Amino acid sequence: MPGRLPPRLDILDDLLDTVHPPVARLRILSEGLAPNHTLDAGQDIVGSEACLACGVCVDACPVIETAPREAVFVRTSMLLEHLVGRTCRRCFRCIAACPQVSPPLKEYVRSFRSVERGVHWLAILAYLVLATTGIVVYHWGEKLPVDFRGLLGMLHRACGVGLLLAPVLFFAWDRRHARMALRRSLSWSGDDRAWVRGTWRWLVTLGKEGFLDRGAFNPGQRLWYLYVPAAIAALGVTGILKWIGPDTLGRPVVASVTWVHAGIALVTDVLLVLHVWLKFGAPWARRTARRVHLLRSYRTLRVLRD
Repeated sequence: MPGRLPPRLDILDDLLDTVHPPVARLRILSEGLAPNHTLDAGQDIVGSEACLACGVCVDACPVIETAPREAVFVRTSMLLEHLVGRTCRRCFRCIAACPQVSPPLKEYVRSFRSVERGVHWLAILAYLVLATTGIVVYHWGEKLPVDFRGLLGMLHRACGVGLLLAPVLFFAWDRRHARMALRRSLSWSGDDRAWVRGTWRWLVTLGKEGFLDRGAFNPGQRLWYLYVPAAIAALGVTGILKWIGPDTLGRPVVASVTWVHAGIALVTDVLLVLHVWLKFGAPWARRTARRVHLLRSYRTLRVLRD
C-alpha cells in the first residue's frame, strides 16, 4: 500500500517472543505501518483489519486440538486470543495458515527460530548416534571385528563433539534467544507449584484428572532447558575420562565414571522418549481416537437411520 512501511523488526521480534497467539497482530501488520507511527512495543498494536472467520488458524493450533469441542464456540483468531492465551506454544502454525498474513511476514516467521530448530536437530541426531554406538560397543564390543569397533568408536567421539557444540552454536548464532531461554529457565514463581501438582495428577491418573499445560516456557520445558546443557556437559566430561582410559586414571576411577556416564545416559533416554511422545505420539493418539469415535458415531447413525 502506498505510504506504508514494513513493520519494524524489533516490534515483530517482540511479538514472536511473547507467549501469546500472534496471528491477529501479524494480520494487522501485514498492511505495514504508517511512516509516522509511534508504536513502542508489539502489545500496542491494534487495528480494524477484520478476521475472515475462515477458521484455518483454529484448525492449525495444537492447543485448540486438545480443547473440549464445546469450548470452540467461534472459528476466529479471537478464539486463540481468549482460549489459548499464555498456553501458546509459539509454533506459529496459526500464522502459516492465515490467508490474511502477507507472504513476506510468513517467510520471516518461518526463519525466526531456524537456528534454534537447527541446533535442536543437531543435538537429537548426535545423541541418537551416541546412544546407538555406545550401547553396541558397551554390550557387544568384544564380539565385533576390531576395525568395525574402531569405526564405531570414532563415530561415537565425533558425535560427542557435535553434541557438545550444540549449545555453543546456539549461543553463538542466536544470542538473543539463547539468553532469553536461559533467563526464562531461571525465572520461577508460585504459579509453577500449581503446574507441578496438576501435571503430577495428570500423570498418575493417565490423563483422566489434572492437566498438562504445554505452553511455551512452562515449568517442564524450563527444567528441560536446564537439564539438557547440564547433561551434555556431564556426558562430555565422563566421556573424556573414559577415553583417557584406565592406564592413566586407574580401573576403579574409570569404572565409577562409566556408571555415572551410563546413568546420565539412561535418564536422558527416558526423558527423550517422554519428549518425543508428548511432541508426536500423544497428538497422533488423540487424532486417532477422535477419528475412531467419529467413525463409530457415523456407523451408529447409519444403523439407526436404516
